[in-house]
Amino acid sequence: MGVPTNIGMYLRHAIRRKNGKTNGYWQLVRSVLHGRKVKQETVAQLGELDVGGRARAVLLAREMTGRADELVEDRCSMRHNPRRR
Repeated sequence: MGVPTNIGMYLRHAIRRKNGKTNGYWQLVRSVLHGRKVKQETVAQLGELDVGGRARAVLLAREMTGRADELVEDRCSMRHNPRRR
């Protein structure tokens, strides 16, 4: 197996239910290619973020990957839209 290749970063919204309470938080995740498989690795637990915080996190991820000047649509919506389970 070769060296893992970083193929991108994005924000992931996670929901945790504990003791009858539901909390949503954000993670900075990177996709890494291990051979023929893509695996996600959590880079940072960001906690609860408002719209501005999510925008700053996306910019940080772009800077970390050397893609700060790219104008691409992010996988993370800037509006809070948690998945219902």
